[in-house]
Amino acid sequence: MSGVMSKRQFVDALADRMLDVSGETRALDNPPGRSPSPDLVALSEWFRDLDRDDRAMAVELMRWMAYGTLHGALCVLDGVAAIEGGPAKGQLRLLHESHDGVIVDLTYQAEPMLHDLLAERR
Repeated sequence: MSGVMSKRQFVDALADRMLDVSGETRALDNPPGRSPSPDLVALSEWFRDLDRDDRAMAVELMRWMAYGTLHGALCVLDGVAAIEGGPAKGQLRLLHESHDGVIVDLTYQAEPMLHDLLAERR
């Protein structure tokens, strides 16, 4: 087996990493570092003052925002959302090189689209 990554494996790996907001929640509970950002300290104070239900809603909001950001980035990779202005736009390519040197262009085939694979996880 060459260890070639499929589109689904790529989206699953990204989603598992990018949609996990537990680190951000921990940072809100207890800002890390000797001199945390004043913005983070203010957010932490606000977050810790929330009651249990409101904290749960805030965490759910973080998940929705993370999902929306990842979905938007995948739309750009799929070519259905542009990051360039004007009529002449380039094309992004997403390549995966396995440990044994096999290179796969994950944007070569239009279907399934990366953002659709993410939506299937919802």
